[in-house]
Amino acid sequence: MIVRELQSLQRTLDDLLRDKTWIAHYQALAKAIGMGQSSIAQPAKFYTQATSKGAKLWPFMLETFQKIGQLQLLRRQLAYELRTVSRFDSKHLVAALETLNEAVLTDIKSKPLDAPRDDGKEQSFLMYELAEYLQWTGLTEPLSQIYVGTRKDSYLGLAMFLSFLGICNTFIPAPNLGNTLVPRRRYDPVDGTPFLVGFVTVMKQFHADDTRQVVQLIGQYLRSVVETAKATNGDFGPDAATLVVSLQWMLLYGAISKDVVASYVPGYVIRALQTV
Repeated sequence: MIVRELQSLQRTLDDLLRDKTWIAHYQALAKAIGMGQSSIAQPAKFYTQATSKGAKLWPFMLETFQKIGQLQLLRRQLAYELRTVSRFDSKHLVAALETLNEAVLTDIKSKPLDAPRDDGKEQSFLMYELAEYLQWTGLTEPLSQIYVGTRKDSYLGLAMFLSFLGICNTFIPAPNLGNTLVPRRRYDPVDGTPFLVGFVTVMKQFHADDTRQVVQLIGQYLRSVVETAKATNGDFGPDAATLVVSLQWMLLYGAISKDVVASYVPGYVIRALQTV
């Protein structure tokens, strides 16, 4: 089911990235944004116009992210149950699998990137067999799994950022619930946790550069909002706090590293927007 939802989303993104009007929209935005280093003047107006084109698309994206996230949360819960039972009933098997898995990973990491691949049947069989045993014993992390193959596109990171920004105004952090994202309007049928887990899963299917670009564009947005608010003595707006909390949850899920966030989101921005 996860693969089907990811393939549906991938087809939608492929259509967008081939559509001439969307390509022109991305080109204009890329020119205005630059490399994501400089701040944007009048960010509220700029980003509202940037996301307004996809207003009819965001509900579909949100629903897809939530479906994927719900399925991933179920997979994580099942993995936890399997892992708990396996450690209790077959601790020696679990220990052997963990050791073998670490040995295989260490061997793969020790080889240079340009080394020729060993596609022999014996190695393929070992990897396939080990993967099955790890799944049966719950020694897997669904959020790190790659389910579908994707192609790299120059505007993919920008497209994902716009969808993320366009959807974020649906949520607001709830400090009394551990900063979980909850619906901004009480009766909206949306949930922030499945949305974030789904978004993290989708980004995992793409190249790491696309994820870094999304973080970079989020950092540019936050810098622009904070600097404009300080210059005009205005407020930051509700979306900025939602984006900061979203980054914190992505860090918790292991989707991005602290070094990547620190590279694109200055500490003073986080401190200025940190409400709890």
